[in-house]
Amino acid sequence: MAQDRPNQRGMTVVTKEGSWTLLPPGPGRCTECGTVHEPELPHNAQSLYYQAAFHMQHGRTATWLDAMEHCSDAMKALWTEKLEELGVKVRGGGVNPS
Repeated sequence: MAQDRPNQRGMTVVTKEGSWTLLPPGPGRCTECGTVHEPELPHNAQSLYYQAAFHMQHGRTATWLDAMEHCSDAMKALWTEKLEELGVKVRGGGVNPS
């Protein structure tokens, strides 16, 4: 099982095969997903940084539901509606259009 160790230089995963470090996002970027967005908006579930960091912390792939967890109910409803119009199965754990 991988362990994560947050530090000032990023997050390191240590496994029996070795280790690797995910460097933190640059200045002005969201510390959760590595993109630029307003705090009330969802994290970018399609971001490679978000997917890697989430997997390191939770041991599974992130979904749009995870990315919207911190949002208001109204924001979640709006994003779910618009993503589903684009073919993303948000309630089914989707991230990309099917």
